[in-house]
Amino acid sequence: MTTRLTAVSKRFGRTTALRGITMEVDRGVTGLLGANGAGKTTLLRIMATVLSPDEGELRLLGRNPRDAGDRLQIRRQLGYLPQQTGFYEGFTAYEFVDYVAILQEITGTRQRRSEVRRVLEAVGLTDQMHRHLRSMSGGQRQRVALAQSLLGRPRLLLLDEPTVGLDPLERIRFRQVVSELAREHTVVLSTHLTDDVAALCDQVVVLGHGEITFTGTVADLVTTAAGHVWLADMPDVAAAGWWRTGDGRYRHIGEPPRGARLAPPTVEDGYMYLTGRGT
Repeated sequence: MTTRLTAVSKRFGRTTALRGITMEVDRGVTGLLGANGAGKTTLLRIMATVLSPDEGELRLLGRNPRDAGDRLQIRRQLGYLPQQTGFYEGFTAYEFVDYVAILQEITGTRQRRSEVRRVLEAVGLTDQMHRHLRSMSGGQRQRVALAQSLLGRPRLLLLDEPTVGLDPLERIRFRQVVSELAREHTVVLSTHLTDDVAALCDQVVVLGHGEITFTGTVADLVTTAAGHVWLADMPDVAAAGWWRTGDGRYRHIGEPPRGARLAPPTVEDGYMYLTGRGT
């Protein structure tokens, strides 16, 4: 098993960010789905060895991150895209990724240059690699951040809200990159966007207030809303949630009235119903 967390908890002062998290992830893509403040970023920071848990046990790539020697070996096989990347604005995309490669001890000049070009090509920035970061769009800068996380072909890749700022074409490229990597390695993807989960994830873990409220496949998450989604020509004020769709009908989530026209649920419906946003 690539990564295992057992009863992991983390507090910041009087605030409990994570409470008794137990989960296992292996090859493929595991999606961490939850609202802002659910604990996703804290969990990823612990898995990235940036934070230590207050309680519980953690094994990454079969090693114990509390041991200094094991922690060094973990970091050499780990890629991490934090929610906020500290860019050096005066660097070009190539210079920034090259700098990170040096920090990761890819010191052979020829090997490092080849690896930097490989990851920039993977995210579609070959023709932009010599532009300064300060002149790039938000989506381009996000792709640079993704590129640095791919250095060294990490066995464990941790991505915190990686599609923020990406346009539809950039998201498709991102999904291609992650899908290829996940064939051989482990990817943990934190997001609050159900589209990312539906498109990429083999396993879904839903977090709420620092606790796991659901673990299963995408299909399992969709099934939680089966029989609780319906369409009508007018909004039903008794529903827990509703909105007008593009065809003029109203989509509802909750407990349907007798004779309601039930609709096939989506990942978003399952998530909303599970977390109480549609109940």
